[in-house]
Amino acid sequence: MDFKNIESKIKKWVLQLQALPDGSKKAILWTIVVVIALPMLFFWVQGTLKKMESIESINLGLPQTEIIEEVPPADQPTENLQEPQNDSPQETQNQINAEIINQQ
Repeated sequence: MDFKNIESKIKKWVLQLQALPDGSKKAILWTIVVVIALPMLFFWVQGTLKKMESIESINLGLPQTEIIEEVPPADQPTENLQEPQNDSPQETQNQINAEIINQQ
């Protein structure tokens, strides 16, 4: 390979680019940016999807919850509704802690 020949071709090409009007230079620049950005975007999306799949498969040990498919209308009373109690905040916290311990 003749590196001097390649170097002279590159210099000639750069001089041609410098001689172009500003609009053409901007079009070339944005074309290069888009050509570089599209593969980067593709790999970023692929990596994000793989991360999301790995996050979904992690078991955090959280309790399972029930999904309520039908919500009763607000004007109908529910059977499991408890009357509010006038406990102190400490008593309420103790009840919550006891329920958590019982669930474990």
